[in-house]
Amino acid sequence: FQHAAALSPPWPPTAVYPAASPPPPSSPPPPPPPPFWSLSPRQALEELYASAGGADGKWRYATNWTTGGDVCRWWGVTCSKEVAASGGGEVIGLNLQGNRLEGTLPRSLASLSRLIAIDADGNEGLSGTLPPELRRLSASVAPPHTLPRARAPVDGQ
Repeated sequence: FQHAAALSPPWPPTAVYPAASPPPPSSPPPPPPPPFWSLSPRQALEELYASAGGADGKWRYATNWTTGGDVCRWWGVTCSKEVAASGGGEVIGLNLQGNRLEGTLPRSLASLSRLIAIDADGNEGLSGTLPPELRRLSASVAPPHTLPRARAPVDGQ
């Protein structure tokens, strides 16, 4: 009987199993979006397009807004005649009158540092108030800076 016990494997078994492989490294979280004031003109306008119904196909006019070309060729975008470092003029105006915009105007438009006017009149789907960062454009908008009557030249000009 002692001989049989010597032949039986020890309990618990001591078999060596391959170690479980470590879990795959998790991907790092995506970087946070850049602050709105550091966006490029293209990024700011793309955010407008996405947040105001353009990406949902609701805009009446959206020529070139999804082509990725020069933003100065996008429908409703007015640029200065000066050539900016990016190769095109700088955005100075947005004429989006009656274009079926919905939602709110994003504060990222404040990153368009040369912007002097936004005409979003006739867009009954716009709601809310003009973002505080855009109030520099709102001299002619009656308080409390409500939309859709967002025709807003700088200094009332």
